[in-house]
Amino acid sequence: DSFPLAVFCWAIGLIVLMLSAQPQSESRVGGAAQFLLLIVIASASLLLANRFFDLYPLTPENLDLIRNAAIFLALGFGLLLAVAPLNIWLGPLADEASSLGIAFLVSVGQSVGVWLLLQQMNDVTWLVTRSPLLNVLLFGGLLTAPLGALLALSERRDARLLAYLSLIPLGHALIGLGLGARLA
Repeated sequence: DSFPLAVFCWAIGLIVLMLSAQPQSESRVGGAAQFLLLIVIASASLLLANRFFDLYPLTPENLDLIRNAAIFLALGFGLLLAVAPLNIWLGPLADEASSLGIAFLVSVGQSVGVWLLLQQMNDVTWLVTRSPLLNVLLFGGLLTAPLGALLALSERRDARLLAYLSLIPLGHALIGLGLGARLA
């Protein structure tokens, strides 16, 4: 029932998944290391957004809190869910992780992230009505679905193909959430 605890557990689960990655070379930072850095940045963004959620009821006239909460929530989930244009880590990670690891990441990891976003939108209804969060979700979905399809068309490696194909349903879910559709 605690958003910070849920974010922490989700991040720890994603970090544990990175233990299955095998680096391509020792001389450069690979996709798993990039993703670990993004997990830290996204978790910090989500925890900052949660702090803004806690502060808003104390000062409801402060519109900067609404804007900042929407920005940090979108940034945190956008990084971890690979929403375009923040999906730069997906390809390099797919080169290092096994196909099963990528499948788990895009099926379970993304689903948990979308569920956390939906739960937070239901808990903090003032954010949805007073911020451009729905527009950001709609715009992110409109970019993510076609970008995933375009990247998947030219891809021949199995893990990358799976990762890019996962962007299509993620984009559809974000479009549905952005439209406020109950079916999303």
